[in-house]
Amino acid sequence: MGQVWPLTGGVEELQLIQAAMPRRAEGSRGVVLAGAAGVGKTRLAREALALAKSRGAMIRWATGTASAHELPLGAFASLLGRLEGDPAQVLAQASKALLAGGDGGEVVLGVDDAHLLDETSALLVHQPVLDRAVTLVITVRTRERTPDAVTVLWKDGHLERLEVGPLSEPETAALLEAVPGRQMDSVSAAGMWVLANGNALFLRQLVDGELESDHLRLVDGVWRWSGTPAVSAELIELVDTRMGQLSDPVGQIVDVLAFGEPLGVSVLTALTDAASVEQAELRGLVSVERDGRRLHTRLAHPLYGEVRRARAGQYGPGGYGAVSPKPSATPAPAARMTPCAVRYSRWIPNSRRIRTCSLPRPGTLPGYLISRSPPG
Repeated sequence: MGQVWPLTGGVEELQLIQAAMPRRAEGSRGVVLAGAAGVGKTRLAREALALAKSRGAMIRWATGTASAHELPLGAFASLLGRLEGDPAQVLAQASKALLAGGDGGEVVLGVDDAHLLDETSALLVHQPVLDRAVTLVITVRTRERTPDAVTVLWKDGHLERLEVGPLSEPETAALLEAVPGRQMDSVSAAGMWVLANGNALFLRQLVDGELESDHLRLVDGVWRWSGTPAVSAELIELVDTRMGQLSDPVGQIVDVLAFGEPLGVSVLTALTDAASVEQAELRGLVSVERDGRRLHTRLAHPLYGEVRRARAGQYGPGGYGAVSPKPSATPAPAARMTPCAVRYSRWIPNSRRIRTCSLPRPGTLPGYLISRSPPG
């Protein structure tokens, strides 16, 4: 399936983008595409610019990156040439260079990952929109801080903001059938949709890995998936990038949930610590769901657990093997041991300390002293 994937699930969004890119004096001057990483914002933006180019517009494209963020105008370096003078002069020269060649016609500027722009680059994007000199199409990642000069563009109505969501199950099934040109078994398609969680980027990498491992194969003319992901090195790298660098406490939370989600908040904080759980939630690694009067925690994406379990190997996270639970002075009755208690009497990832867990009410761990030490 190493080919260009069709724009399944993005046709309606593309129509909305086109409606927000008017060639008139009044109204918005473009659109901001906001959403999680991998939902297809970049693909939509490029498709929109391709349509604008087909009608004669001059196209400019820039990408914000973490490395370019450290350099003023770093995201636009390849478009601007040599700039000299004080900051105001440099910004004026950059704006002129950005619009050069437009000859009074429509200029459409696309900026991918605009949340990573440095402040000077953000000003370069901001002013031409106010001057109505460009039509702007930008992408930003939700839950990430975006420069004020960019944020104000949609807050003040200069840009339309469009939330790009994940693929639905029918859209995923249609995409999986469109790429190889063969029917996909409905159970297999549903399983891949759940695992990718509607993320088009994850889905593509998942499909490539499953094909390579022969977990996804043609059977009697129909694509069928084994249901057990191979978790390729490329998929691991992609998911690691999405999760970002994890501190030991946050990594432990991810590992605990990988081996036994969902867990009650009280259980997870007893096994780890409340501050790290809060940090994991704020970073979008963990989701908290209410079930009646209880709060349960899960990993924010199914592939987070798949990747962490794949890395743990046969001995589980931490590499020291199974935890050997020891009864406390007042062990909890067996009838009160919940499934999560059974799971977590076996694994406490990356912990060499002794933890005491009490069971004041059903739904938390039994009263075990759980220790973890390197073998030998």
